[in-house]
Amino acid sequence: MLFPIQLLLFLLLQQWVLSGFSLRASISLKKLGNNLTTHFPLGAYVPVEFNLLVDDTIKLHEKNGLLGVAVRSCIVYPQYHCANWLPVMTSGRSAITKRTSSNPASNPASNPASNHKSEYGFVLPPQWKLPVDSFHGLVRPTTLGRNKVTLEAQFCIATHRCADIISSPSVTLRVTNDSCTLCAQHPVVAQLSALQLKRAGRKIIPPTSVMRTSSSTVGAVMVNPGGTPLSLHQLMVSFMYFELEAGKDSFGNTSKGTIIGMGTGTIRNGPVPGKLCVQVKYGAFASQVVTSCMRSEVLEGGSDIPLPWRFLPSELGVSGITPGNTTQYAETPSIWSLRFGLTSPASASASSTFPSDPSVHLFGEVLVSITLHPDDVNLRTIHSSVERTIMTNSWAYNPLFHPSFIAETTFQAAALHSSRRHTYVSFIWGETYASDALLLAHGLQEVGTKLEFMVVIMTLPSDDLNVISDTTMARLQNSPDIDRVLVIQGGEGTDPLQDSTDGKDAKRTDPLQDSTDGKDAKTKARLQKYSRLLFTGIRGHGIPPAYDTRVFSKLLAFALLEYNSVAVIDVDVVVAKNIDAALLVVGDPTNHIHFAGVGTGYFSAAFFVLRPDLKVMSEMIQVVRVCDSWRFPEQDLLNVFYGAGHPSGHQVQQRLPDKYLCINPTNESVASKCLSKTFYE
Repeated sequence: MLFPIQLLLFLLLQQWVLSGFSLRASISLKKLGNNLTTHFPLGAYVPVEFNLLVDDTIKLHEKNGLLGVAVRSCIVYPQYHCANWLPVMTSGRSAITKRTSSNPASNPASNPASNHKSEYGFVLPPQWKLPVDSFHGLVRPTTLGRNKVTLEAQFCIATHRCADIISSPSVTLRVTNDSCTLCAQHPVVAQLSALQLKRAGRKIIPPTSVMRTSSSTVGAVMVNPGGTPLSLHQLMVSFMYFELEAGKDSFGNTSKGTIIGMGTGTIRNGPVPGKLCVQVKYGAFASQVVTSCMRSEVLEGGSDIPLPWRFLPSELGVSGITPGNTTQYAETPSIWSLRFGLTSPASASASSTFPSDPSVHLFGEVLVSITLHPDDVNLRTIHSSVERTIMTNSWAYNPLFHPSFIAETTFQAAALHSSRRHTYVSFIWGETYASDALLLAHGLQEVGTKLEFMVVIMTLPSDDLNVISDTTMARLQNSPDIDRVLVIQGGEGTDPLQDSTDGKDAKRTDPLQDSTDGKDAKTKARLQKYSRLLFTGIRGHGIPPAYDTRVFSKLLAFALLEYNSVAVIDVDVVVAKNIDAALLVVGDPTNHIHFAGVGTGYFSAAFFVLRPDLKVMSEMIQVVRVCDSWRFPEQDLLNVFYGAGHPSGHQVQQRLPDKYLCINPTNESVASKCLSKTFYE
């Protein structure tokens, strides 16, 4: 049974006399969408939203702290089980206090008035009291096939006497793992899949629908976050103003803002002075709300999204918006942006100007919108469309997630297995990276590495900007500091699923000549195969323009089966000390460490060590096909994949000490001890 959009399930809470007053309430359940109800990923929480309608008596007693309500979702078929209760206000907002930043200077989007305060005066009954950092309210199916989900609500008064639980009619989900076999074992990946399916099934609205809440002829369309998952970083918020085109009303009169049919609009260039408010909803049932207001003049103007838009119209959620004057577009700002600070657990290997408070965010969906109150009263209030994105905070998903450093004794024991084969590898494209690879190779030799260094050049069929000159290519091939140079074709335009690992691809001609001479044919054929599989699933619409989709090529290191361990290293780092021990400890078969980032917090993708494994490579490809749009593409993906939800647990959640990677290359006392690079610019 599928629910129509905005279906109101009016449920009468029976006349119930408590302390002299009666209660009436109704609950509404919003549509999940056909994509999600017919292909719900096994292991994901059901991301439902609801509206709770109550009479004035209930609101009055709630305001006076005499009555409260909690909600939860339940599976009623094939077996009945429910999530923990989530105390809410009758408005639908969470009744649990969530602490935000107390320093508005460091986080301009914070709401100081709400810090450490709660408007909820009702004393929670014992069955509702739960740890603030627990994930509650939402349920997740645990069996394949047909599952029925319902919402339950319970009202209690101050004496902890409670009414009978009311529940909504159920929605039927078809739970499957057809498109993501990994989802059943990796709940974070399952949730990504569920939220992407929900977003893909959203209704596309015309410009006039955005503006129904006001009579203004100017509206706003959200561009970012654009469905991009967020992993413990800033939320980039950007939007465009648009003007309704002149049309004719039913009397044949031309009028600005009156449009025949679905309605169209044109991008408005230049600022609109006024008071801008950003609203962010997140958590179970989107019940956590943060609102912040500022002057629109302080926003960053400009556009880093060239025409045509990197986003498809359906991905923006609004149809019928046209670019307008492209010449003026290039000269006058059309996209307006701000950065909304996200908090995260602190780590010596992570750089953040924001306070550490993992309880602020819950894993799940984030809804972002803006409202502008223009100084020009003729424009009236401007409301934007609502954009959905995904918070993938592994710490909030599981507060018990505490990665640990690899013990020093483990490093010492690993040195006994140094005879095994290990390599550093850098994935590059273009002249600049090729020159940097030569410097890195020399740097590794200068610090006394005893291990191999491999360079993989990723080419694109139609990339004329990132060409490596013949001279530089010859230097790479003939460098005594580089053991192997392979050229792999990646990106769009390749033929997926056509080659195998038997080496027959060695006969194919590469756009550049590498130095393998056929001796590495199997390695190259394997990398080529998985490159095609990987990049076939990457569209990159939500990736910031500053990033090349080839950053995902680092994942191909999992296919280097000739090695016991592989260290992926960016070519723009400076190696100041021998770090071979990091590869030896992961390659040691006795300690069961399969992956190691640096630091116990959010780790950088500039340096990490892994054990090659085609099963993991295939799982990575699954994740990319579920979602390829990340704030920091391959770095966020790796942090989520190896975060709290990973089924291997301790085998992939032990970390290298911070001395293996630093963030301040200008500090000589620090740089003399470790690898150096600035990660967060």
